[in-house]
Amino acid sequence: MKRLKSFGFTSLVVLALSTSLTTGTSVRIVNLFEMVQLADRVFWGKCLSAVKKSEESTLLPVMEYVFEVRRGIKGVRTGERVVFRQVQAAQRGVVGIPGIPHYRKGQEIWLFLHGDSRLGLTSPVGLAQGSFRLERTREGDIGFINALENRNLGYRLSVEEARDSGVTSGELMQIELKQPIPIEIFTSLIEKVKRYHSIRGKSVR
Repeated sequence: MKRLKSFGFTSLVVLALSTSLTTGTSVRIVNLFEMVQLADRVFWGKCLSAVKKSEESTLLPVMEYVFEVRRGIKGVRTGERVVFRQVQAAQRGVVGIPGIPHYRKGQEIWLFLHGDSRLGLTSPVGLAQGSFRLERTREGDIGFINALENRNLGYRLSVEEARDSGVTSGELMQIELKQPIPIEIFTSLIEKVKRYHSIRGKSVR
């Protein structure tokens, strides 16, 4: 099978983590198609609150987040509020998991979240790979980018998948630029990938 150009990915080691406490699965490179397929909830939302919770079932502190959904793609609807918990991210002076994202009140994020574990915890698919913040492009547009500069999005993406999903050459170019993808284009990409999986019956809700 033909493959698109693979992106350099040595920066993945900055995650410094071989397993995810919240999902029990190995952290690996996931492209955009895999991210949509593996996620239980995919949405663009605004963080309304971030509160530290006391949890006896985990050895690390847990954060409870409340998001208002601006655009629901999978598992949630536009306009609803989503409440989820994840182990706290490691930050300077704060104990937590290296590589797992954290969110601030008022911040707008595209999230690709796993389903809740038996402990009621979740995490983004691929940890930092599945969380996208708003940032300006070099041209001055506003777009979404993850902690790995979107370098995972086209990793081992097949020509057939891109063609059959209806992703355009212009959209593929945006994936390869390693900069924020404009809001409209990023939203279009996710919608096309979700529709592609739905047609192929890959358990996308």
